[in-house]
Amino acid sequence: MKTKNSSPFSNGMEYEYFQECWCGTCTHLKLRDDGFPELPENDGCPILDAMELARIDRVYWPEKEVVEEWDDDGNISFWHKCTGYKKKTDRR
Repeated sequence: MKTKNSSPFSNGMEYEYFQECWCGTCTHLKLRDDGFPELPENDGCPILDAMELARIDRVYWPEKEVVEEWDDDGNISFWHKCTGYKKKTDRR
């Protein structure tokens, strides 16, 4: 597998899909009472915080933390993959 820095989302649907696939099942996701992501200084995810800031100014885009992943044949596996992802485990 090869990775390279990703570019910002091209539209809101890509962002929604990223949040559903990665953030929604990650232990780092913490939401405030108003539904917005918790700030990193309050134990929120710094990658999600940077993506929220990038909605206003692309300079904040976490390009090294959200990467493109390519297989050995040169095919794209993920356009946006979170390198800080840690899957929640069921404790039943």
